[in-house]
Amino acid sequence: MLFPSLRGIIALDIDGTVTAQRHDIDVGVIETLSRYASENWGIIFITGRPFQWGEVSLRPLQFPYMI
Repeated sequence: MLFPSLRGIIALDIDGTVTAQRHDIDVGVIETLSRYASENWGIIFITGRPFQWGEVSLRPLQFPYMI
């Protein structure tokens, strides 16, 4: 297993899935993902947009993730 200490991996698209508007992530989504991260789930974000676009969208997140 790639990450043996994780309970599992949650992979989500950014644009329109975790963002409500152009770059805005709803507070409830942030709280839910933060809870999963604190419960040792790996969080991975995917997007077809440029890296810089995704990075701006995910700035409010205060937990480790992969993009």
